[in-house]
Amino acid sequence: MIIEVFTFGDFDIKINKKSVLEKSNRANKKLELFKYFIAYKNKKLVPETIVEDLWTGDEIVDPKSALRTQIFRLKRNMKKLGLMGDGTCKNSVELSFENGFYIFHSGPNFIIDVDVFEENIRFADSIKETDSNHAIQKYSEALRLYRGQYLAENPYSEWIYPIRNRYHRWYVQAVLNLMELLKAQKRYSEIVEMYETTVTNEPYEEGIHIFFLEALIELKQLKNALSHYNYITGRMYREFSVEPTPALKNIYRRITADHDGNRITDLLFLGRNLSEDDKMEGALYCELDYFRTIYNLERRKSLRSDYTEFLGLVSVIMNEANISKQDRERAVGSLELLLINSLRKGDVFCRWNPSQILLLLTNVTEANLQLVEKRIQKRFKNTVDPKKFTIKIDFQPITAINPFIT
Repeated sequence: MIIEVFTFGDFDIKINKKSVLEKSNRANKKLELFKYFIAYKNKKLVPETIVEDLWTGDEIVDPKSALRTQIFRLKRNMKKLGLMGDGTCKNSVELSFENGFYIFHSGPNFIIDVDVFEENIRFADSIKETDSNHAIQKYSEALRLYRGQYLAENPYSEWIYPIRNRYHRWYVQAVLNLMELLKAQKRYSEIVEMYETTVTNEPYEEGIHIFFLEALIELKQLKNALSHYNYITGRMYREFSVEPTPALKNIYRRITADHDGNRITDLLFLGRNLSEDDKMEGALYCELDYFRTIYNLERRKSLRSDYTEFLGLVSVIMNEANISKQDRERAVGSLELLLINSLRKGDVFCRWNPSQILLLLTNVTEANLQLVEKRIQKRFKNTVDPKKFTIKIDFQPITAINPFIT
């Protein structure tokens, strides 16, 4: 008889592949006590610590007595389920009280997913430099066990947090190690498949996204790579106000670079290739690095141009205290949308920081700047609550010294 305990994702106990837990039993204190003993298997546990971890101070009158009662009931239920025998069965569990400590032991046929998970990762770590194929197999076996966070159905049990975080760190590092090994063997399609199964468990780990983007580049799926780059960098900025890191910016350059430079082409094909992602609608929004490139190009051109080019800085001012980051982001996002429609197709802008936007206006006279400012101010007031947010706009010729751009 094989007894399997699943702690990743929804908790479950299976005997010979069949679950023995009823839905009505999943939320009671006895089951949480069983999870606790499984988490601290083979460790000496002081009753006071168990009570402190599982019960709040005012939840029960006599915590120690309640613990003894719950343990008695737990043992009775374990015997009923076939998990606890007379101590001679090799797959049974034993819960004993020795010298003031509770100790939970299990037999060799009592299999807990976290034990197998940890064993496979430790083994893979030890051989990844010498036997990459075997390491790939063991990492893959470990990751298949990770069906979600450790004891995910207990989101508010504080005693679980350190254990949950520990296994999550192991999971993320195993994913990165496996992707590194697959990359070394140029198994890019497997990296893509792996990403699709792991991103739900770890949506914000930059290294995982970088491996995924590199795999898409190698598979010549550049449009998918660019779309994913825009998605993940936008999401990170919206939720954490984090700008793309140098590593991600390097990936962006690789995506937008010409990976087929030796191909013989004609001007018609080249024109379509260069413009296929630009809908030519409104002002151009771009990353700061590319804004800097355009800025310096226009600054060079201004030295021999009859027109004047201006650099603008639009600052979003918060007029009330305690405005949330989400509200600020929505206000700046609304500003970006109206700038696309308020500026000309030849104008360029980018996000400078969470509350400021840089503008580059070309072929415009100084007299027209006031009209531009009034148009932006009016549309912003009509879009965003002026009691919460206003904007301040400053312009100066790009021929002036702007060290923070160059």
